[in-house]
Amino acid sequence: MKNRTLILNLILIFLLISPLFMYFVTPTKAEVERYFEENKCTYCSGDVYGEVYRMRRDTGMLFGQIFDIPIWYLLPKFTLYSTTPFNYYHDISHGEDEFHTYTWVDTREGRFVYNAVTGEYVKEIDDKEDPTKKWIDDMDKSFK
Repeated sequence: MKNRTLILNLILIFLLISPLFMYFVTPTKAEVERYFEENKCTYCSGDVYGEVYRMRRDTGMLFGQIFDIPIWYLLPKFTLYSTTPFNYYHDISHGEDEFHTYTWVDTREGRFVYNAVTGEYVKEIDDKEDPTKKWIDDMDKSFK
């Protein structure tokens, strides 16, 4: 009887903790590069902003694995696309006042920036700095 209650308690604890592992495990850099290799240029109109938008709306992540949310998925999509690792990253070249849009991904190895259309690695950024706040500061500097 004691073994059965112990096993039931362990199963209950596993069921309570497993959602944390499902949704909050970050991907590896190799997983992100695998995703880009298999799914590069899905949107392909040349609009990088649209490609990042599509990636944010149509990808999910479970157990650190990135996947496209299937069309047949009937539950509300926010349960999966809220777990997407892709975020907007805007870069301003101060010399030419050019604006570039990329996507940044938090991985276990750090925070990396990728070109969303080609899937090419662009650079590594500081994971302590918020890219959105940096972009706003850069915009203020370019207007002044």
